[in-house]
Amino acid sequence: MAKPNSPGTVVPARQAWVAGSCRPLNPGGIGTYGFAVRNGERLLVRDGGRVPDLPGRPMTDDVAEAFGLVLLLDWLREHPGPARIGCVSKAVALNARGEWEATLPALKALQDKARELRPADARVLHLGRTKCAEADAIARLAYVDAMQADPRLALRFASHLATPFQLDEARKAGARVHAFMGADEAERLQREAERRSRKS
Repeated sequence: MAKPNSPGTVVPARQAWVAGSCRPLNPGGIGTYGFAVRNGERLLVRDGGRVPDLPGRPMTDDVAEAFGLVLLLDWLREHPGPARIGCVSKAVALNARGEWEATLPALKALQDKARELRPADARVLHLGRTKCAEADAIARLAYVDAMQADPRLALRFASHLATPFQLDEARKAGARVHAFMGADEAERLQREAERRSRKS
């Protein structure tokens, strides 16, 4: 088998990344998505936005990412050519490849749509959040935009937002914070930053 960077390996020129966000809590937060497609360093498209609420069911980050993947695959169908798609969520990647079946109705509907839209020359891979950082940042900005656009959302989720003390502690640990950050996210980033600091 050819190694990833060997002459026998054909790497699609177009690289795509997709991410979903459910902030400030997951499940039950505001769903947003982000995706980007590049040809080398050249940006071809970047998109992000809010995911419609699920009637009677809490939003999840997987549903948000699957929604973004469907929009990304629709764009790829309109702009043919080989592409490699990186997903944050392993479940979303496996669902799109037909290697795992979703049980949540909303996720299954998006899974089926992704399989229908996926071009034969589009590879869907699980890369994780770090390698999908551009798409993740777009989803995060879409969340901030949604909160700023509707003050009622900030009131609705006020008890789940990080306190000034939590934000300060996260900053002191070296974590990057953002507007309307959830308490759980602030604590997680603080722990991750502290672990990195101890290893260095």
